[in-house]
This record gives sequence, structure tokens and C-alpha cells, in this order.
Amino acid sequence: MKYLMILTVGVCLIVSTATVAQETPKPAPELKKLDPQAGNWTWEGEMKPGPMGPGGRFTSKDTCEWFEGGFALICRSEGQGPTGPTKSMGIISFDSSENVYTYYGVENMSPPGGAKGAVEGDTWTWHWEANVDGKAMKFRFTLKMPSPTSQTTKAEYSVDGGPWTAMMEAKGTKEGH
Repeated sequence: MKYLMILTVGVCLIVSTATVAQETPKPAPELKKLDPQAGNWTWEGEMKPGPMGPGGRFTSKDTCEWFEGGFALICRSEGQGPTGPTKSMGIISFDSSENVYTYYGVENMSPPGGAKGAVEGDTWTWHWEANVDGKAMKFRFTLKMPSPTSQTTKAEYSVDGGPWTAMMEAKGTKEGH
């Protein structure tokens, strides 16, 4: 009985010491660069006709907010595009092991997907690859944020290693400013 009590106390001390020794994870400092993107945004732009669909004007309202804990920015969007109503949700974070920003999104007009990105000054650049209609495609999305209340974006694609072709351009304005 005495042995069992000593063993129990010993296990409790080991567990409590291990718990105290563990530090609570903290968000990567690189995530602070996403702060200006948090908020409500109104977008207007134009899709170019191509393998991703018909061209035409589009609008959207986006809401981006920090997920509890501060490890990811969650963005939800609703809008109207050349093929009808659009809805999407994206998760933006930072992968310290690869030193790269990450994006994962779902939307009602295409399969879910992810991208990796970097920021330099006021410009974010995101890259991803996909197979579209049996062709290897690379995508590049560039976002410039010249002020805390305005953004411009441009999306381009390359088919089978060919030249970059414009896919979309848009302007965003932050609401409430």
C-alpha cells in the first residue's frame, strides 16, 4: 500500500512538472503582417475569359477576422460573378517550418485548394498548381496593399509551362474607414 501511494505521488509530480514546463504555443510573429487584411472589404473586378470560365464583372463582400488564439485569419466571401452567386471561405496562416504563408480555401464554384505565399513590402504573392481539363496549370495571385483601406489584386495562370496569362483583376476597399 505504501509503495502504491509513493508511486501515485511520483506520477503526479512528473505529470505536473511536465505540464508546467510546457510553454503555451504563441502565434508566429510573421502573422502580424496579416493584420491590415482583417476587416470588411468590398471588391469589384473583372474575370478574363479562359479555361477557368467566361469573362465578366464580379463583386463581393469579404469579412476577414482572426480565429481565436491568433494562429489564422479566416475570410468569408459572398458575391456575384459571371456564372452566378459566389461563396467562399479561406484560412490564412504561417508555416514556421517552411517559412511560408499558407492558404486553404473552399468555394461553391471549384474544388478546394491551397496555396503558398510570401510578402515583400506591400505586395503579397501566392502560388499554387492544379490539373485543369487534363492540363498542368500554375497559378499566381498578387495582392498589393498601398494603404490600410485599399487593395488591388491580379491573378494569372500558365498552362503546361507556357507564358503567364491574365485571369482576373480587382480592387478592394475596406469598409468603415
